[in-house]
Amino acid sequence: MALSSQTLLEIAVCLIVATAIWKLLTQFLLSRYGTVVEGYITDRGQYTYFRYRSGSRYYLIYTYSYKGKTYTHKAQVDKATYHIWSDGGRVSIRCLPAFPYIASPEV
Repeated sequence: MALSSQTLLEIAVCLIVATAIWKLLTQFLLSRYGTVVEGYITDRGQYTYFRYRSGSRYYLIYTYSYKGKTYTHKAQVDKATYHIWSDGGRVSIRCLPAFPYIASPEV
């Protein structure tokens, strides 16, 4: 049974809304309950996209440890933030003590 284009559109909208809610919720939880640990920028990069117009996206890959376990994440950043940080640079990471894999760099 194939899904109609209307159904696929509704699913896509639901996923977009759910993603936005998840981002807002994690930002709130990190700001309210997060603990700050020291991390390091292990890599950074950019990629070009050609959707409606050409542009670049920038990201940092960072690593941190919490209670003996090491975590690595990738965070999208703006161009100015990308140029501030270098590989090996120290960065403060805010993570949730109950779920330390949920984290964000304080850039």
